[in-house]
Amino acid sequence: MNILLVDDEAITIELLMSTIAWDSFSFDYIYTASSAAKAKQLLSENKIEILLCDIEMPMASGFALFGVDSAGKFSGGVHLFDLPRGLFPMPRRL
Repeated sequence: MNILLVDDEAITIELLMSTIAWDSFSFDYIYTASSAAKAKQLLSENKIEILLCDIEMPMASGFALFGVDSAGKFSGGVHLFDLPRGLFPMPRRL
């Protein structure tokens, strides 16, 4: 099973990768994308069962990705949720 994490903020992807015990979910591969355009490319080239996506991104909304499965690559269901700001502690800048 493959998952795609999409967020335009690199820190969010880094925090998701480092705080979730991905090994316990038995994913074959964890793809990441920093834009909707890159996510569309990955969705069309790979079998993605789970898409975890930021909704508010520049250039294209995360909602735009839900119609990308025309190639039959995205076979997962759709669950929408909004991660509240402050869920992950942001690093302090000195």
